[in-house]
Amino acid sequence: MKRKVEAVIFDWNGTLIDDAWLSVKAMNRMLQKRGRKPITIDFYSKIFEFPVINYYKALDLDVENEWEEISQEFIDYYLEEMSAVKLFDDTEFFLKYLHENSIDRGILSAMKHEWLKGHVKKFGIDHFFSFIQGIEDHYGEGKSHLAEKIKTKLNIEPGKVLFIGDTVHDLEVSQKAGFKTILVPRGHNSPERLKETGTTVLNSFKEIVSFIESDG
Repeated sequence: MKRKVEAVIFDWNGTLIDDAWLSVKAMNRMLQKRGRKPITIDFYSKIFEFPVINYYKALDLDVENEWEEISQEFIDYYLEEMSAVKLFDDTEFFLKYLHENSIDRGILSAMKHEWLKGHVKKFGIDHFFSFIQGIEDHYGEGKSHLAEKIKTKLNIEPGKVLFIGDTVHDLEVSQKAGFKTILVPRGHNSPERLKETGTTVLNSFKEIVSFIESDG
């Protein structure tokens, strides 16, 4: 019997890689430079959102006058330590499972496209994906506009595509495309925020395997 899930699309940051800590560290460098108090990862996960300009506003950063500067500053700090970021422990297990079961795989990320491709290749997992798609710039406006492009790439009935992400924005992108959605509460949004959306929230890729098996 053919499974109801024929393709899985992943977010990257906070879904396949454990990098929320680095986003907080980079932001705290920016806040310290401006004489502000640091934030915790718990606080961050409760307020982070797309477009990220709203997140910066919540931290009272001067986006009206310094948007270009602070956007670049954050990226510089993040890229400076990006080599320290690791895959989640169950990432490769899940990619191998999908490959062995002939379930197509792709990445749709709000990371700049050229950085995303390089980062995926660095981990040696690029061969698992039929497509890798990032955004055009580093301003963090989100990726909803790419939903239709991804649907065309896949050429699969949207209801047979599963989108896996770690933020409320990932759900918005998935819903726009008509995909199924699972959110994992280990990245950039808190478990509470994800559960408030009413969508399926699972803690690990092993739990998602059980979901796929039961759905097929």
